[in-house]
Amino acid sequence: MVTDKLGLNIRRAIICCKNFHARRCLMYYKWAYPNSELIICPCEVQGINKSNWFKTDKGIERVMGELTRCGSQFKEYIKEFAE
Repeated sequence: MVTDKLGLNIRRAIICCKNFHARRCLMYYKWAYPNSELIICPCEVQGINKSNWFKTDKGIERVMGELTRCGSQFKEYIKEFAE
């Protein structure tokens, strides 16, 4: 990681991301920085939020796509670093 190469000790971080990316962002950053305080600051984009994501095909596709990526991409990330 860039922060490791620069010798930075990340104690706290604010992560700004799209609201439907928030869970995956938190998973990755908690794994990468297990001893850091992480604050997720999700912003609403594309009119999709926690109150309406399930009411449109677009919202369902975005949110469920993120759920799928949480499992598949994180698994591959762990395998890569376990080698």
